[in-house]
Amino acid sequence: MNEPKPSDFGNFDPSANYEIELRLFESDREALLSPYIYKPGRNKGILQIPSFLLFYISGSIVVWWFALCLLCAGIEEITGTTFLHHIETFGHKLWFIPAIIMLAAILLPLLSFVMDQYSRFRPRKIPEEVKSQVLELERKIAVSTAMMNAKSKYSSALEQYQLELAETGENWWKDLSGYELEKAVARMLNRLGYSATVTKQSGDGGVDVIAQNSSHTLLIQCKGWNTKIGVRPVRELLGVVTDSKINGTVAVMLSTNGFTEEASNFANRNRVLLLDARSLSEIAVGRMESLHFKDSD
Repeated sequence: MNEPKPSDFGNFDPSANYEIELRLFESDREALLSPYIYKPGRNKGILQIPSFLLFYISGSIVVWWFALCLLCAGIEEITGTTFLHHIETFGHKLWFIPAIIMLAAILLPLLSFVMDQYSRFRPRKIPEEVKSQVLELERKIAVSTAMMNAKSKYSSALEQYQLELAETGENWWKDLSGYELEKAVARMLNRLGYSATVTKQSGDGGVDVIAQNSSHTLLIQCKGWNTKIGVRPVRELLGVVTDSKINGTVAVMLSTNGFTEEASNFANRNRVLLLDARSLSEIAVGRMESLHFKDSD
């Protein structure tokens, strides 16, 4: 078990942030190509606001015109003047003003559509200078991507090494309990050639991990208690294994803090394998002789 080195995965800087570099290069490339790439609806926003304002203005003129006519009608009714007649005459002469504004408001979206289609189909030649800049950015993107992948592989290998190194320490195992302990045991056995899975956390009949290879099956119960395990859990596990009726099955009771003398004696008489933190640390470095499988001989 050798510690991985950055040089094993490529010529990259472990302290560099290639993700940020990659995003910056991609952003620069997009900025260079943006004027030459068709984007649907690019002109829509430009003409949307003027079109809305023209609709608002023309509608306001019509509303205020009718309001003025109603006001003048009231004045004429009260005073008996012909003021409304003059207003109507004036309005008849200027009727085309709100009509023109309304027409412009209708034509602006159409103009926006025409401009958008023109932008879509017109030739857009990229200048040679821009092409060379884009090619240089794409080269940098490819390099950053390769460096980022190499760094990711190195980080994964280093994490795996540190995990395997931690598994060789008794205290590391003693600090685990519950589901974390079960996952750690299954992960270690998988690394050593078993096919190990963690059972459901409830209704598992007392078995936490099932590990298989070509010759036998391990039914493992994991206890990360702060005290030694007594005989009762060992007896219960033996009953589960006996009921399973699977050929080559080995009952394994795992207690990171060891077992009482009564539990050890019962296990020796009934072919139950006991593992503690020391046994696990030996298995982690490949010392498989610390596993005395009763049915594997």
